[in-house]
Amino acid sequence: MINTKWNGKCRSIVGCISVILAVNLVEATLSDSYEMSEGEMVAIQLNIYGQTKWKTSIEQNDAPFLAHYNKEDDYIVVQIYGATDKIQPARDMIDLLRRLLDKDFIPWVKNVHDVDMIPNDVKFIYRNRTEEGMRQILYWQNGKFIFPVNE
Repeated sequence: MINTKWNGKCRSIVGCISVILAVNLVEATLSDSYEMSEGEMVAIQLNIYGQTKWKTSIEQNDAPFLAHYNKEDDYIVVQIYGATDKIQPARDMIDLLRRLLDKDFIPWVKNVHDVDMIPNDVKFIYRNRTEEGMRQILYWQNGKFIFPVNE
């Protein structure tokens, strides 16, 4: 049994999670301060920047993306949701985003936010959104492609 003051309500995993969620919902409000890491800020900026500055390239290739920061591995993760299960078109899309990131976004984030970043700070994952489960088929990390990767 979990040794907390909630023992009476924690009779199951679901019960414990419900209590934890309820406690967290009561304590947090939208006006509460939240400390954000540089990585989280860069990922948010990349999502906004990509959707505005690179909109035409993204739409022409039919491959929207979403970036987030992985604190555990200290990477910005860019998940590309493309429409192919072929390696070469997936690789081409990752290469396009890598070039845009390197030539456009990294200098901008350095200039505007004074954040030093290199292309190897970003991991790209290409997922085939046309198959159920968003199957991962290719990723790029630490300067190299790794494929095929199926989930």
